[in-house]
Amino acid sequence: MKKKVGIITFHNAHNYGAVLQAYALSKKISSYGFEVEFIKSDLSYIQNHYKRHPFIKDKKISFIQYAKNIVHYILDFKRINKRYSSFERFIKKNFNEVNITHKKSEFDFVILGSDQIWNSNITNKFDPIFFGVDDNILAKKVISYAASMGNATQSKNLTKDFDRLIANVNSIGVREYELKSILNKKYDFDVNLNLDPTLLLDKMMWGNGNIKTKNNIVIYEVYNSKESILISEYLKSRFNLDVKIISSGSPSILVSNEIITTASPDDFIDLLSSASFIITTSFHGTVFSIINNVPFYTVKINDGVDKRSANLLEQLGLSDRHVLNLDEAKSIDTTINFSEANSKLKELQDISDAFLRKELDV
Repeated sequence: MKKKVGIITFHNAHNYGAVLQAYALSKKISSYGFEVEFIKSDLSYIQNHYKRHPFIKDKKISFIQYAKNIVHYILDFKRINKRYSSFERFIKKNFNEVNITHKKSEFDFVILGSDQIWNSNITNKFDPIFFGVDDNILAKKVISYAASMGNATQSKNLTKDFDRLIANVNSIGVREYELKSILNKKYDFDVNLNLDPTLLLDKMMWGNGNIKTKNNIVIYEVYNSKESILISEYLKSRFNLDVKIISSGSPSILVSNEIITTASPDDFIDLLSSASFIITTSFHGTVFSIINNVPFYTVKINDGVDKRSANLLEQLGLSDRHVLNLDEAKSIDTTINFSEANSKLKELQDISDAFLRKELDV
């Protein structure tokens, strides 16, 4: 009988990075010979956030914003529903879920992460489930892999609640060096630095081995930048290419035809892997550019979100691809020799793979 691993993360968030990191981690763990289940609870704020009907008011938003959300939902129902359904199909197809709300479940190992599972600003205070703490979770060992506190990564946020909950984690791996440093200083235990799970899978494992390049410039942004449009116009004019824009959400009712607002996670992977160029402000836009060896520009937006992309690009010797504006983009070659980056990525993959194998007794 296969040993069982439970994963606790934001696996059912309708966000490309969230579902794809969950998919990658589960696929990697499964490759070791484990049975994998995603643990969910009806009592978890964030695990139910994307399930909530828009007519149920979130306490965090004002009445005016609440009213605007209802109007937007009614007027744009068809498109919103199509995007929602595409994520739900991906989750149902790829994730074997177990609901621990009303019954106990036993696991040989529970893995926490990746994503911002310890960001109390997102999870509405520290949520015990993201530390493996729940009366209905029975696990021999609890491991965090590439866990993150995101923009809440500060010593002052390591409260007594955090102290109590982190004590339940037997082995700790985090996503960012800053969090590793803070935890190392405060607690007397080893903290490991892990790759984002999406980087654990190569192009073939993502199913992109036979994807043909199309004459497209693909823009993917979580935070919009006018420089991305300027760079795309420069490339479009120079190489006579079409532009496709993947929207990270459903931002407005009136959108142009070149903006794709209903792409499923599978569509997202295909669009990025088949592009001639990628322009992005997103960490996962950067990740899939590198995985697929597609020439790219990661545009700086000059806030904390840039750190993840900056760190990865520095590790892989690709810092020149992190540009501030069109002039910087023009100053570098449109092509990229990925040989050195691929070699460095393989070294980082081996380190994270070794961490997982060690902690899972593989």
